[in-house]
Amino acid sequence: MPSPLKDAFGALFSRVFPRTLDVDVNLDAIPSGNHVYVDAVVRSIDGSYRVTDLGAVPARIKIGSRHFRVSQKNRQTLRHLADWDPIFDPQKGFVFNEKDVPEILNYLRSKQSLRSTPTAKSITVQDAPLEFVHEVQGSANEVEIKTSLTSADSKVQVSDENQMRVFGDSRYAHVGSGFFGKPEATSYKAFEPRPGTALLSGDQIPLFLLYDLKRIQKSPKSEVSPSVLAQEVITSPFEPKVSVNVDGPWIWFDVRYNAERFSIPYQRIQTTKANQQFIREEDTWIQVDKAKHADVAQRIQDIPELEQVSNRFRTPTRHFNEVQALLEHVAKIDASDAYRQFIKSLEDFSQIEEPPLPAEFLGQLRDYQKHGYAWLWFLHKYGLNGILADEMGLGKTAQTLIALLEAHSFSNAGTSLIVCPPSVLSAWEDDIRKFTSVTNFRTTRYVGSNRRSVLSGLSQYDAVLTTYNIVARDIDTLSQIAWEYVILDEAQKIKNNETATAKACKRLIASHKIA
Repeated sequence: MPSPLKDAFGALFSRVFPRTLDVDVNLDAIPSGNHVYVDAVVRSIDGSYRVTDLGAVPARIKIGSRHFRVSQKNRQTLRHLADWDPIFDPQKGFVFNEKDVPEILNYLRSKQSLRSTPTAKSITVQDAPLEFVHEVQGSANEVEIKTSLTSADSKVQVSDENQMRVFGDSRYAHVGSGFFGKPEATSYKAFEPRPGTALLSGDQIPLFLLYDLKRIQKSPKSEVSPSVLAQEVITSPFEPKVSVNVDGPWIWFDVRYNAERFSIPYQRIQTTKANQQFIREEDTWIQVDKAKHADVAQRIQDIPELEQVSNRFRTPTRHFNEVQALLEHVAKIDASDAYRQFIKSLEDFSQIEEPPLPAEFLGQLRDYQKHGYAWLWFLHKYGLNGILADEMGLGKTAQTLIALLEAHSFSNAGTSLIVCPPSVLSAWEDDIRKFTSVTNFRTTRYVGSNRRSVLSGLSQYDAVLTTYNIVARDIDTLSQIAWEYVILDEAQKIKNNETATAKACKRLIASHKIA
């Protein structure tokens, strides 16, 4: 056994010439790797010294009666561990937070004096970042993106966010019992890249095809189904096209938008939602040009008396100017032969075809009168109204009468109203007797006390003759009748808009009006 003298001498010698001892670092962890424990001990044959303050390990320590030196390198190691701000537990040693575990492991595993438990050794640390893997499938109305994260060696896969913990200031993600480099920050246009399943619908799908698909295809581990690859996106601007026709008193037109090989009805765009950017045709997504559609829609709304019948619009031919304004604004016009002829005739009355005279007309016409009748019948055909302003004595009554005869040759024609000064009533009756037969054109006067009886038997007459004064007096009754024609002879009677006569005449309802 050592003698007291020898022990005292050894203690004195160690004070003057202390021996250097290494610090034993013992590493342990819980199986999940949420925390690691570091216990730092200096051992000698006389006992041990346990470090309780990593940042204040003395250069010299005393174990039993002897003094020992702790190397600068060991103290520096322990001070570095103190930078992670662990908590000291008398049972386990220094406890380090989960977010610091990979850094602690990387640091300590390079140290010679480290002693690790099997649990601590099982915690893997890989600096290589986790990689996004996408599996993209498509259906008729949706695109499904299954996103996972995998390690560089593909041995670890994260398919649910709950399988992984990420800390804001750490370079690592914790998965199972291992730590892996955080996935590189990635942003997509149509979806948020995170483990799990994303369902894309509506505008998200074409945005995905435009901006995200190629980036995903660059990942060798990702897969995209053929049903998704078959879809395409058209972003070229809309080209409006109007097909226009005239049929009797109506102008009909159909508005469509051309986008490459597709022709999209106006109504299809009109019914899209306010924030909708794309529509789908077959396997193609077409970007909607809302600005151009709004411009076209405004011009359509500017057309008076517009009606929509199925997918077409119609308006009375008298609004041809507003229709022309629409046509001049669009890129393509598909005008029927009938519409082109209609516009051509409006621009140059000499282009109007002269129809044959009705068989019921018993007189003869000069060439200019035939041309006047042709113009009147052109107005009738297209539901237009007009003013016949030939010089006095050139046969305006005869020309108008021929138009009435032709109109009343159709079985569905109603009764016409001829309005003139009292002094002209007889002249009209004379011309009617001269140029027609009583059976072919039945007329009566609407004057005096017989007015009520005339109206009660109105259907038996082709035309009723009356005066401006009576129209002004009976307008509440006469304006309730839908006349076939309203003829205003000596129409200067209504040139002053403010007179009761003018206001009354303008209240009359008719399929055709001639002054």
